[in-house]
Amino acid sequence: MAAESGAILQERYPLPEWVVDSPFKQELTLAVADAIGAATERWPLFEGEGAPLDYASYVTRAVLGAIAPLLEWLNESPTDGYSYPGDPLVSYISQLALTRPGETPDAGRYRELLGLYSEYLRARALHFDPGGRAG
Repeated sequence: MAAESGAILQERYPLPEWVVDSPFKQELTLAVADAIGAATERWPLFEGEGAPLDYASYVTRAVLGAIAPLLEWLNESPTDGYSYPGDPLVSYISQLALTRPGETPDAGRYRELLGLYSEYLRARALHFDPGGRAG
């Protein structure tokens, strides 16, 4: 299913370059996947022209909240203040909300794409073997 989900997502918008090659990245990837899954289960009703942005913001906030405890160590590390581990995974949430020319925003389809993304990330994370194999 991950390969199928990945193909659908890749066709929609290129998937982020992300390799699960450490226990930390595995935990982070699973946290993102779980937060997306939870956010799509508690799907609010946003209406109007700004609805696609509202949905993307809603899911992004849920994911950032879920991964914040995993990134607390950044508070004690020198960073640029903008990028963080997992940023490509989180950015993709908004990229999936983009519409193509002539396409009408569709909250139901966006929710489906997020579900596929959650499945894809989960499969990638669970494929990681701490004994040496990256997913």
